[in-house]
Amino acid sequence: MSNTSSTPSPFGEVSKFPPGYGTFPYLIIRMQHAVYMQIPIQLEAPEPGAPKKPGILIPNLSAEQRAAYESNLDSEVHDLLVLHFRMWKQKTEFYNKGQKIECCIVEAPNRAYYFKGKEEVKSKSIPHGGTLLSATSDIIAMNVPHFITQPNS
Repeated sequence: MSNTSSTPSPFGEVSKFPPGYGTFPYLIIRMQHAVYMQIPIQLEAPEPGAPKKPGILIPNLSAEQRAAYESNLDSEVHDLLVLHFRMWKQKTEFYNKGQKIECCIVEAPNRAYYFKGKEEVKSKSIPHGGTLLSATSDIIAMNVPHFITQPNS
């Protein structure tokens, strides 16, 4: 699922992440060769009256669970994310008449959990490059990492 080419693209680069996108964790769905869709994963519900955040909300996580996940990606929240998206993938494939979905949970710049067929693999390699779409199919990035990188100071 990752684009390993280090050659700059003649098509240039695009990076216009809308609010809620480009931050960890997020789900990447491989749509076709070099085309991915990012679905933000929200670990905390918005405050009452605040606008809804894009993506999928993992409900009922305590502040302690979120803090444990921030300091240790192998915490209980990781297990909940894997379980949630394993069930989501199975249900989506069932309703799509068995069409297989390749996806992964991206938790850090060097950590992804891939769901490919019946196989599940933790990896230090994450998808990057190609064309990245939002959940509404808008192009949000091309030929750049799929997360917001901070400029060097």
